[in-house]
Amino acid sequence: MRRFFSAWSDTRSWTSLVFMLVTLVTGIFYFTVVVTGISLSLGLAILIIGAPFFVAFIGFTRVLALVEGRLIEGLTGERMPRRAQPTAHGGWLARIGAMLRDPRTWTTLVYQLLMLPIGTLYFSVAITISALGVGLLGGSVVGVLQSVGADLPSGWRTTGDEVTLAVPLSGIEAFLVAITSLVVGVLLLTALLHLARLVGRFHGKLAKRLLVAA
Repeated sequence: MRRFFSAWSDTRSWTSLVFMLVTLVTGIFYFTVVVTGISLSLGLAILIIGAPFFVAFIGFTRVLALVEGRLIEGLTGERMPRRAQPTAHGGWLARIGAMLRDPRTWTTLVYQLLMLPIGTLYFSVAITISALGVGLLGGSVVGVLQSVGADLPSGWRTTGDEVTLAVPLSGIEAFLVAITSLVVGVLLLTALLHLARLVGRFHGKLAKRLLVAA
């Protein structure tokens, strides 16, 4: 039990939870950059500026890969080595050719496209579980107030097509509801912190696989 609840005092659990929330924003940004860049590159391919634009676009995605690596390392604690730069001799044309032949250039594009559905999943899970847990904690406060005889609205109950005023809980019933809501809410939020750590470790390994040199 002590190990389970130690997630509340673990800074990395909280930063990993923040990572789950910000991936929706970064995922939308990465997806927009890649789709727009590829579309414009194809559209400009027949023009003289098509090739320079495509090279600049690929270079920008590689910079984004480095930024993403630093973000993952800072929030999840997963060590992200820097991408090994392709070595080439013969001037800037040779370096561009080496960059385009580097498999990590293309796996970076795949990663940035995948970040939209992945970020949406992470964000949805984090928001859903945290909202449910906080709601249960709030319900426990209401139950305690009812158990001590506080004058609270009794609420409404739907029965078929009719809406009737719900019967307020008695003192013992309200107390039991409060305890149950408190326990379940705390367990859900603690489980979310553990899940955030697991997500951070998983995503770090995925990013290493696609963004940096093996």
